[in-house]
Amino acid sequence: MDREWLKLFFEENYPTQASGVVAAAVTVILAYSIHSLVSLRKKNVAVWHRKGYMEIPTPKDSYPYFGHMLSLGKKPFLQLEKWHQELGPVVHIDMGIQPWVLISDPYIAHELFVKNEVKSSDRMRHAFTYDVYSKGGKGIVFIPPNQEWKNCRTVADTILSTENIKNFVNIIEAVTDNTINRLKEVSEKDGSVSPVKYIQKAIFGIMISLLFGKTPGSIEDSLLDSIICMAENELRLAGPSGDIGSFLRYSSWVNTVTRKNKEIKSVVDTRDKVYGELISEAIAGETDCLAKQANLLKEKYNLDEMDLIIIMDELIGAGGDTTAASASWLFAILPRYPDIQKKMGEEIDKFIAKNGRIPTFSDRKELPYVIAVLRENLRYRSVTCLGLPHLAAEDVELLGYYIPKGTVLISSMPALNMNQDVFDDPKEFNPERFLGDTSTWSESTQGDIQSRNVFAFGWGKRSCPGVNLAEMNVFNICVRTFAHYTIEPTLGTDGKPSYADLNDILSLGTLYGPNEFSVKIVKRAV
Repeated sequence: MDREWLKLFFEENYPTQASGVVAAAVTVILAYSIHSLVSLRKKNVAVWHRKGYMEIPTPKDSYPYFGHMLSLGKKPFLQLEKWHQELGPVVHIDMGIQPWVLISDPYIAHELFVKNEVKSSDRMRHAFTYDVYSKGGKGIVFIPPNQEWKNCRTVADTILSTENIKNFVNIIEAVTDNTINRLKEVSEKDGSVSPVKYIQKAIFGIMISLLFGKTPGSIEDSLLDSIICMAENELRLAGPSGDIGSFLRYSSWVNTVTRKNKEIKSVVDTRDKVYGELISEAIAGETDCLAKQANLLKEKYNLDEMDLIIIMDELIGAGGDTTAASASWLFAILPRYPDIQKKMGEEIDKFIAKNGRIPTFSDRKELPYVIAVLRENLRYRSVTCLGLPHLAAEDVELLGYYIPKGTVLISSMPALNMNQDVFDDPKEFNPERFLGDTSTWSESTQGDIQSRNVFAFGWGKRSCPGVNLAEMNVFNICVRTFAHYTIEPTLGTDGKPSYADLNDILSLGTLYGPNEFSVKIVKRAV
């Protein structure tokens, strides 16, 4: 949980002259709000406790006004997993005034998000994501599934199709090789390397090249850093701090007093300027790219320039940090498993001996063990805790439960991936559990629930359109690393291996990735 809003009144840079007024206001508002919410919750009991329906279990750790927000702790994924273990796969919590229903079972999630997708595919009217970022109804990610959404989604699906992305494989491989070489150079020079930022820059560099037709060498560091900064600010503002008023009654004024509204406007104004210029340059240029392709579809699907800006931003945001997080988790996890790395290297060596080249994504079925490792990596450490929340557009009847209209619907990704009813020994990193399944992540995401084992990319019509590109990027980083190197732990002062803390999570809005850690990139002994 982004708890930044809880610290706003205590920050050193908060205006001193306003602090007394704010403190008094907070006291009055909290007192009034708690009194009002007691009455409101009494009314809500009748809404949730419908005759003839089972009651959805609710944790006891709830506080007046805040609900369960203060009970999530510094590592919400651990608390959510604990609640699911105690209460079952369907849990109801209150995030301030927002009722949330959390699902940790794939069959129940499929029932809710796929079979009931007409009722369960709406989005929250978040002040930042909907009103400002999406300009009140543009783009794909944060708007309701209406005709505008359908048109934008069709454009995204078209330009991100597997066949189309194949045309950009050379760019992806070139950026990947440059990054791996850089990791090796730094590791040799300094004795170790922290790979997270290098991987992040590689993925964002690939996205900028594909979207706007810029060759990797032509992307200035200032542009790359600016786009990464924008993406991270947008992720942060997509959480509670970007719209406190939708979580806590009578608190929308906080964004004004703390200058949050000014920051929100600045982030989006910068986005519009930077991406507007990049799109114009791409359209005028001679290099084929996704922005140019989207522009050719603009009239057919009744889109304007702002639609293109938002779509491009969403593709970079969705395909940037989450993909980088998955690849970074791989580097954090595998130093613990040299035997797994050895098997991966041997499988890649076998392909190279047969074909005289490093495998590409189109060769993936000839690398079943590598594919199993990447699927287990995606399961073992999720790149998101809550996914992108859905909203119940209508009342939903779910397997004997009643979910009222307006409820926020959540797929609890880490709890789902660690569900022992779904995966044997889920706390163990075991790629063998996926051997024999060489379906792509996209095929699994869109497949029948009996065989589905990839959940990170959402459900039904709201699933991520960039799944193929995400898998291609992670595949290339993995294969082109282990074709030459192993990833080994650093040594502590006691001479013992020092591994990344896999519970040291970088939580940024909806993103869950590893915090900085160090490894050694070592030439393989073939």
